[in-house]
Amino acid sequence: MKILYENKIELFDSFYAWLKEDGLKPYKSERLHKKAIFSNLINDEKLTLENFKDFIEYKKINDLIDKRIIYKQIDSIIINIEIKQNHYIILTKQDIIKVLKKDIDELIDKYIRDENG
Repeated sequence: MKILYENKIELFDSFYAWLKEDGLKPYKSERLHKKAIFSNLINDEKLTLENFKDFIEYKKINDLIDKRIIYKQIDSIIINIEIKQNHYIILTKQDIIKVLKKDIDELIDKYIRDENG
């Protein structure tokens, strides 16, 4: 997955907040810590980039909550999504859908609607 420079800048504040929610704490200055992480991200430092990719996956999946899914005989609202090792468990108001990670983009493109009812 190639991540554009513009996406790194646009999503950085959300990424940093996500890292903090996950327990990341600066030793001294948060401002300097934030600058160091930003620099690592822009310069494609391996661990920071790996964390950023995890953040993008988390964001993509969480953005689906409260959206409408019309899939097979299901027409419902997504209430939660569990991330497993190689698949997602999508919980709707009516049913449960299991989707392989490799198929999630196709599911989003074809079966997810912005309107929620």
